[in-house]
Amino acid sequence: MKIKYFFIVFIISIFNIGFLFNAISDELPKPDEGKSKTTDSVTTDLTVPSSPAFAILGVSPEDVIRPDTPKALGCALLNGLDSNGHMQTGIAIETCPYYLFTWKTTTLGDYRRNLITRLMDRLQLSIATTKGNDKDDKSVKLAMGIRLAIFDDADPRSALDLDTYDSTLKEAYDAYHKAFTDLNIAKRDQIKAEDALSEAIDKKIPTQDLSDKVKQAKETVAKKEEEFSKAYDKYSTLLATTWAKTLKDWARSNWNASNLTIGAAISLFDEKGELSGLKESGYAVYATGSYGINYYNIDSDGKKIKIPLAQLLLHVRYQTDMELPDQLVEGKFYAADVMLVGSQLRIGGPNLNDFIGNDNLIILGEYDYKKLFFDKKADEEWHKWAFGLEYKISDSTTMSITLGEETGKPKAGTFTIGSLRWALK
Repeated sequence: MKIKYFFIVFIISIFNIGFLFNAISDELPKPDEGKSKTTDSVTTDLTVPSSPAFAILGVSPEDVIRPDTPKALGCALLNGLDSNGHMQTGIAIETCPYYLFTWKTTTLGDYRRNLITRLMDRLQLSIATTKGNDKDDKSVKLAMGIRLAIFDDADPRSALDLDTYDSTLKEAYDAYHKAFTDLNIAKRDQIKAEDALSEAIDKKIPTQDLSDKVKQAKETVAKKEEEFSKAYDKYSTLLATTWAKTLKDWARSNWNASNLTIGAAISLFDEKGELSGLKESGYAVYATGSYGINYYNIDSDGKKIKIPLAQLLLHVRYQTDMELPDQLVEGKFYAADVMLVGSQLRIGGPNLNDFIGNDNLIILGEYDYKKLFFDKKADEEWHKWAFGLEYKISDSTTMSITLGEETGKPKAGTFTIGSLRWALK
């Protein structure tokens, strides 16, 4: 029975790769798109990534692993009571190795045209460790995992509309280009006038008219240099401010974009809390998909304006030999294979601004169903409800607190867990 469920989840995860072929055509740009920008210039921060390794260890405040847009490097700290009433502390690190070392050289054009580049950029590695801090649970746990974003509408590197950005700059760029061309023409005219004057002097012919032409050419060059300088400054300033505004506006309207992630992990465990005693304690495979819930307004020009409302996440996972504390025997653990199906609803972003005056807050609710398979006792079904708040302190830092209850186990337990997450790029 356990093998059947494992393969069901595994097949679902692999089947999701089929979505990739739909995503390829959506992400291909026009041939010249993005040549002037590298991927490190696209640093919108929709949300700091979650830590799937914490979820694999069973200490994450939410069991649903979000399909976040990858970051080059991220870190998460965790502290609180788990659903068994045990104090847990931990740290997790996430990285995208390929992106970490190529973000300065990969252009948006390369990223959008090359499927392999996109997949390598989105490939994430994670590692997490937690430690129990009371007499009933002194264990230490370690998990290492890999996950891949199959498609990601929340990734501005592939989804950002560069046509809108380019059209905003077109007028300033045309003025800059014209000033540059006019300056070069004026300089050529000056050189011609100076050559004619030199030739007249050599031939000892009257030079007054030619001297006047040289003087006039120099004045024209000086005027064109001033015009070019102003056009350049205007274009450069607009280039920076428009790009920043484009990224900010895009992030505000796409925080709940749809995406799909698959992943796998291995966990290690020692019930005595000794790192030297860590032994392999199971594997996990999972898939998470999210769907953006939006509504639309019509502006004065009749154009549809998307208003992001919420995001719905669906998650499926199968994990073998998960170590769980025995609630009836102090300090004892038992292994179980766990199938999890979970959903999470996230409400937030700009829509909360009208109510609380701040669009950095996200409210979430989650429900998870767990089927536990044991070797020496009857299988169990657990249910978990959770409510949480996430607050983005800055573009790179998010803090959260989650409250919830897990029922169906011998002793139903409530939990309160806080976490602090940080990300680079």
